[in-house]
This record gives sequence, structure tokens and C-alpha cells, in this order.
Amino acid sequence: MGLTISDINTKMMKQIAVLLKSTTVLGAIFTLSIAAPVAAHTPTGTPGYNPGSEKAPPSLPQPGSPAGGRFIEIIGELRAIVSQPAVPPNEPGVEVERPGFVRLDLKREGSTPASIAARFSRYVDRLSTQSGQFTIFGNDRFGVTRNIEVVLIPKLDRQVEIRFTSNSDALKGADGKPIIQSFTAQNAKIAAILAGVLPALDAAKVSLPTMQTAAKIVLSLGNLSLSSTEILQLAQGLAESLIASESLLAGCGSDIAAPTCTNISKNSLAIAIRAYNNVVLTTREEVLVTLSNNSEFQTLGKVLRQSRNARAKGN
Repeated sequence: MGLTISDINTKMMKQIAVLLKSTTVLGAIFTLSIAAPVAAHTPTGTPGYNPGSEKAPPSLPQPGSPAGGRFIEIIGELRAIVSQPAVPPNEPGVEVERPGFVRLDLKREGSTPASIAARFSRYVDRLSTQSGQFTIFGNDRFGVTRNIEVVLIPKLDRQVEIRFTSNSDALKGADGKPIIQSFTAQNAKIAAILAGVLPALDAAKVSLPTMQTAAKIVLSLGNLSLSSTEILQLAQGLAESLIASESLLAGCGSDIAAPTCTNISKNSLAIAIRAYNNVVLTTREEVLVTLSNNSEFQTLGKVLRQSRNARAKGN
């Protein structure tokens, strides 16, 4: 059976208590405020976990909807070449590409950022501390060639280096050539999250600062040991909230808190808040405390609060 409203409220209060014990409580304040829609003056139906009579919007918009819908928007006719040990034996649609590598079809629903975040986090988790790589390539729905590459290199003390390159404009240097982004995760579990989040963000065409923010949030988890379920939850939740959050700045310039900034997508805000809350609600105590002490995660909560307030003033 599913959770009742009482179960959800109890879970939320426990998670808020965890955040309040930490040195920084921006996440707790944000979660608490959206848990009380009347006091917080949130847009109708925005927070997906609010109790009350208002009907929350669907968990995700339909493909083609503006802004935050990029998380489930079909990117195009894509394929992937993946290190063979990373792919489970019963994975559908797998063909041998060359010795040690297999090819996967990522067309239709398989080419959404949501699918990419979950699928490739799962593959890297299965790969564990082995070296490996994967490439996502093909044409997007506008006919533009996409080429995303991730290389995983085991280091000392079970650390894993993630080398990420892409032909997207956000990751090109002044000479037009791709710039290699290199990150070192403290263990293979953290590497798995980042290896799923980065391609998902790139597929959704987010900016380089947003991708760097994602890396800082994920790497702040340090050497925590995570379950496979936690890896997928964090990969999807962080990717979803960051993709939706970036679009909130549209029409606001550099200051989303400005009094004139009222043209905020309700759809994007709903998605971003729901994803942020879902991370808080589904994350166990040790992981949640670590996230709440990360300045980038704090800033994400701050931006969402400011967006909610600006949106409320515009109604």
C-alpha cells in the first residue's frame, strides 16, 4: 500500500529535524515553508507533497512543454556505446559493437534526460571500480549532432576519475574545441551519480555553471556508501531539479529576487520544488545532513524560495 498523508507528514518532519540539526538549515526552511501552502503563499498545486484539497499537477509535464519539461523531452535519435561489463546480461536492445563494448538504442523515451540519468548511473554502479567508458551520439530533434563521452578511471584508495566531454556549446573552448571536464569521486557510488547526472544535464542543454553546480553537489557526498536505489534517486532528483531550476531565470536577468521578476514558469517551479522535496524526503539521515551542508544545495533551495515568492507576487 502507498503512503498516507500522515505517513508523508511524519517522514517530512523527521527529515526537517535532521536538517535543523545541521549547521545550515536553508533546505529545512524551504521544505517547511512549502509544507504549509497557506502560510507560504505557494502557487496553487505547486508542491507535490502538500496535504490539502488542492490537486497537485502531474509529476512531470508532457514532452514539448516549456522549460522544466526538458527533463522528459525526447532529445532525438540517439545511440550509446558502453563498456560491456557495465550492462546487465538481460538488458534489452543490446548489440555487440566491438570486443568489450556494446551498442544501445536510445531512441524515443530512451533519449530523455530522465532516462539518461537513471540508465547510465545504473551502468556505472554495475561497473563499480572497473575502468570503463560510454559515448552517447546521434542527432537531436533539431538535427544537430550530439556527442557526449564519459570515461571512468579507477584511482588509488578506490577513487574514480570521471572525464566528461561533449560537443555542446556549453562545453566548448574559445577555439571551438570540446574542453575535458575532469572530476574525482571518492568512491564508485558517487561516481555513478555524477556519470548519470552530467550527460542528462548536457542532453537538456543546460549551462556550464549548472553542470559545475551539479558536480559540486554530488562530490560533496564524499566517501558515503550508497545503495543502488539511493544512487538512482539522487541522480534523477538532482538532474530534474537543476534542469527545471535553470529555466526559472528566464526573463529575470541575473536577479531572480528582483521585484520586477514575476515572469516565472509555474510548470518549471512545480517540477523543481517537487524534485527538491523528493530528494529531501527520500534521502536517509547521513546523506541528507551532508547535502544540507553543501553551499550549492543551499543556493538551490534559496533560488526556489525566491522563485516561489516572486511567482506569488505576480499572481
